[in-house]
Amino acid sequence: MKLLFTLTFTVISLFTKAQIPAGSLIWLKADAGVYTDAGITPATNGQAVQQWNDQTVNGYNVSQTTAARKPTFVAVASDGKPALQFSGAQLMNSLSIVDWSATNVANFFIVCKTTSPNSMLFESCPDLNSYNGGVYMIDNYTYQSQGIAAALRGTNAYRTFKNLAGFIPCTKIYQITFDMTQTPSAMINVKLNNVSLADDAGYGTTSSTGLINYLIHIGARSDLTYPLNGNISEIIAYKNALTPAEVTTVYNYLNNKYFSGTGTAQFTSLPTTNVSGNTILDDATYKHGYNSANTNQVIASVKDNCLNLGTITPTVYVDANAALNGGKYTMRRHNVIKVASNPAGTKRARIYYTNADFTDLQAVVPTLTSASQLAVEKFSGLNEGGVYDPTGKTLTVIPAAQITTGTAFGQNYLEFDIASFSEFWIYTQNAVLPLKFLSFNAQECNTNSVCLNWKTANEQNVSHFEIERSVDGMVFKSIDTKAAKNQSLNTYNTTDEVASLAKSTKIFYRIKQIDTDGKFTYSNVRTVLHTDKISLGIYPNPTSNVLNIAGWMNIKQMQLFDVSGRILLEIKPQAILNISTLLKGNYILKVQMKSGEVLMEKIMKQ
Repeated sequence: MKLLFTLTFTVISLFTKAQIPAGSLIWLKADAGVYTDAGITPATNGQAVQQWNDQTVNGYNVSQTTAARKPTFVAVASDGKPALQFSGAQLMNSLSIVDWSATNVANFFIVCKTTSPNSMLFESCPDLNSYNGGVYMIDNYTYQSQGIAAALRGTNAYRTFKNLAGFIPCTKIYQITFDMTQTPSAMINVKLNNVSLADDAGYGTTSSTGLINYLIHIGARSDLTYPLNGNISEIIAYKNALTPAEVTTVYNYLNNKYFSGTGTAQFTSLPTTNVSGNTILDDATYKHGYNSANTNQVIASVKDNCLNLGTITPTVYVDANAALNGGKYTMRRHNVIKVASNPAGTKRARIYYTNADFTDLQAVVPTLTSASQLAVEKFSGLNEGGVYDPTGKTLTVIPAAQITTGTAFGQNYLEFDIASFSEFWIYTQNAVLPLKFLSFNAQECNTNSVCLNWKTANEQNVSHFEIERSVDGMVFKSIDTKAAKNQSLNTYNTTDEVASLAKSTKIFYRIKQIDTDGKFTYSNVRTVLHTDKISLGIYPNPTSNVLNIAGWMNIKQMQLFDVSGRILLEIKPQAILNISTLLKGNYILKVQMKSGEVLMEKIMKQ
């Protein structure tokens, strides 16, 4: 009597700790008791499995000794939890006959992911020709319709089918209850992720005789028919009725284990340089992409909503700073997500950014104060990559109102629904950026003219520009007007005729930018000394690309020298000189004017 009490206490303690009700007949879970041999050497990722040990005291271990029929242990399958992977030719059988005797009600819980039709999850029967008292479960069963076939075989071959009006290839939890005390149509009940499935028209009319003591088979029938392609993470079987509270306890245990996202604890940071993912961690909700060279850095995540996207390849680009693109500043971190297949239906993307990325964007967009202001531009088309170029592509704006913000792995993310994948750029929606004068130059073009030019960025709701001149630096008068272009980048030019001004006069110029609401700002002031001698107007200097040459129509010939005096280029007079192919360094531009004057200008190539 003392021994019996001790045993009972041990069993209850075991199951209470495991968070499921006591009394389970079979309990196979891939995070315990998986061996490459007969119960000595634990399996590691990618190894063939010979034995999978029952975690109850009943010892209904399953085994396979034929090498070609052994499933594979997968360390990360659902929510970072392991599973046994069956690839269409694997089968495991119990080492002993299971005692189903005196069973009127049986409950099975199975966590699985299948990818092919007619996949046998679990079967208990004597042989292929006699099914009396046997039971089986087939996922993605195509005889009636795609879904689950749960069958209980009695004297006259009783069976039933359940379906979900379409098969889903995601990790899922099945609960199958066999209740022999019910009428045939109610004898079998199937739940998918805790939701009951309706009967399909496939069940018989004769009551079952009940389960009989047979071996169990996992992954296929005993002759390898109906093979499983997919994973099995856990099987729990009871040969007794469970109260509603007990059913809820088992389901909550499995749901929290396989659908909580805790398997992504390996991620602790984001990439700091451009990198593409070559590995996916599937937590049963999201597929998280990362590169195997940096397993702690998540790139981007995809929720496929049980659609088969094939290979998912996320790439992240990390620029030095936020950049002005399409009239707005975009975050320095941006993504491209590509998939092998894009079936119709809604998917969900999650792209990440760091606090430093956010601060960097704030530096150029001072009105950015909250992640709720962030929106996303999505470009679909040819040449998707790390360069902002909407040319020939389909632009979709995902406004802030349609984006969920949050944090994961200590990083920030934006999450949103999409119909297809492409490149994604984060920016601040409805941010009013201050107009920025990128440059303003004033140079004498000839003895009677001053050439002025300026470049701006962030023009929004700008009405026009007024060019103002002063001869004392205090009182300015408007001498010209230019209509605003209101593009992301703008270039303006004008010429001031100064023949009426006395020689040796110092002339002051500034640009007044006037908004549509009447508000205005000024550029910096530039000065020009009005003389008889022609100066050469070259800008910008230094430059990495092109030089603009003011008054080029008065030039007869140009030559470019290196610092040693060697001629590099003989140049015809032109307004723009491209030096992008030159090496970085200093050069000398020699200009012969039509008037006979020769001018020399030092050029710096960045």
